[in-house]
Amino acid sequence: MNGLAIASISTLVFTVIAIAFISIQHHLDKKASKLSKGTSEDRMLAENLHDISHQMDSGKYLYRHL
Repeated sequence: MNGLAIASISTLVFTVIAIAFISIQHHLDKKASKLSKGTSEDRMLAENLHDISHQMDSGKYLYRHL
């Protein structure tokens, strides 16, 4: 393969990973928002989901499990 093909494939893979990562964060935040209006158990779960989302932002959650 030539350099352009490798660069194109690498860019595509990086883009797919970034979109998946952002989608997971969005899903966690949306779920946490819905749960925060529920029972005390739901609010505790919402807080945990929100914390995980913020840890993903700072890279702590991702790198801790690798």
